[in-house]
Amino acid sequence: MPRGQPDYYTQNVPSQPAFGEGQTNWMVAEDGDIAASSYADLAEYTVPDGYELHLMGGAFGSDFPGLTRYSVSLMGVALGIGYMDTFVVLPLHPAAAYVVPALYTMALRVYNDDTIVHNFAALGVGFIVKKGA
Repeated sequence: MPRGQPDYYTQNVPSQPAFGEGQTNWMVAEDGDIAASSYADLAEYTVPDGYELHLMGGAFGSDFPGLTRYSVSLMGVALGIGYMDTFVVLPLHPAAAYVVPALYTMALRVYNDDTIVHNFAALGVGFIVKKGA
């Protein structure tokens, strides 16, 4: 028989979504085979006119059993490069999210530093904001 304080969790669930007016959750994911000694921009997303994207986090993975690189790319330019061994969670904090303006293209870039083809996957999560809302 259970003892202790009652569990009030079910009574504390918010009655409205965590997003404000004009905000919508966003996610993009893609995987694919990447040629040896090359890179590819996976999970590309162009922010619609009148919106802005807040990239809050993500993940990268591969079947390559060794150290390889990943980055977030904006309009084809890598914004810093990280290193992973088969899997990594993109370490972004809500106060330090990438903010992508309208009509810019964001992509999750992976690098195949091996001499054979490998499969890579990328996932991005965040929210989009309608400007002026």
